[in-house]
Amino acid sequence: MCADSAVVIGLDVGGTSVKAGLVAADGGLVGRDDGLVHFPMASDQGREAVLAQFDRVLRALWALAGGRPVVGIGVGMPGPFDYTAGVSLIRGLRKYDSICGVNLKDDWRRRLGLDVEFPIRFINDAAAFALGESRYGVARGKRRVMAVTLGTGCGGAFVVDGRIVTEGEGVPRRGEVYHLPFRGSILDEWVSRRGILRLWQEIDPGRANWDVKELADAARSGDPAALRLWEEWAAVLADALGPVAEAFRPDLLVLGGRIARSADLFAGPLAARLGGRVAVAADPAAGVRGAASLVWDAAAAAGAPRRGCPPTAMHGGLMDGRPQDPTSPG
Repeated sequence: MCADSAVVIGLDVGGTSVKAGLVAADGGLVGRDDGLVHFPMASDQGREAVLAQFDRVLRALWALAGGRPVVGIGVGMPGPFDYTAGVSLIRGLRKYDSICGVNLKDDWRRRLGLDVEFPIRFINDAAAFALGESRYGVARGKRRVMAVTLGTGCGGAFVVDGRIVTEGEGVPRRGEVYHLPFRGSILDEWVSRRGILRLWQEIDPGRANWDVKELADAARSGDPAALRLWEEWAAVLADALGPVAEAFRPDLLVLGGRIARSADLFAGPLAARLGGRVAVAADPAAGVRGAASLVWDAAAAAGAPRRGCPPTAMHGGLMDGRPQDPTSPG
């Protein structure tokens, strides 16, 4: 039953939704349509409500697997987070505050009736995106990849030879970019939704209630103030990320996240500074694939064929590849 039909559950966790999929060993998504499933997530709810939402997501993925063995779970999770232990350290961000200190590995194994050795691996969400793009996406085949996610904040990760690196030539401290000094503050305050809206407040205070999508639509419709906004933020982006990229010397810089959907309005100056070595991610499942690849990597390191199952797969609290109800006998 194991071997080629095995899948890993991949999760890309956001504040308002979770993207998920069943990922085969070659990075392909298994299932109907494109294989990517979206679940709403109310991350500002209480502890039990948030944990119950994760439980429903995982059970839904197991059901979608049908008869395929589920051999692990890989999760791209925003920080701060103890990615080795599986413990959330998020506090004061109005998302997932209620599960601060909770060991998600232990909670999920208990709720799903999984063996204590069942593989569950966590990785920073930006790093999961970087892995997915470098292994299966627009940066596939590139040796050095810098990935940046643009959204409510700025996430970043660095890949060399298909592996995340947190130190080395040109790599910022901890392999992150959000904390780097920039314009009297940190990069996260400018290369983000906050940075865009700050500039807009200065340009057109009378329309300060507009958000990023409205500003992008207005610029494409020829609104002079909106066009000026994106021109100025493009310069901010090039000034902020240019030195980092020049130090790391990536073969490709990949932009992702919600704001990257408007890259046609701002990516030009950064691409010009880097000699055109900038691409916009096109795969919405990059984070899902990247997170799941951690489980397949661990299986390969343990000596299991990458196209087959990890050694611990299907042992302990699993019946026919489905989670047990831990309240049921047996």
